[in-house]
Amino acid sequence: MTLEELYQIICERRDHPVEKSYTNHLLQAGEDEILKKIGEEAVEVILAAKAQGDARLVEE
Repeated sequence: MTLEELYQIICERRDHPVEKSYTNHLLQAGEDEILKKIGEEAVEVILAAKAQGDARLVEE
């Protein structure tokens, strides 16, 4: 998935909420929760880049 595809999904969820969607949950929870999630994902990318190999990094 590209960042553009991810962005499109987020916009779609924002404009047309889906019940039980985690993305929708984050959008409703607000900026702090969104930033926490981005931080968690960033840590996973860093750890994958450091020690888990190229395949794992691509997955992240």
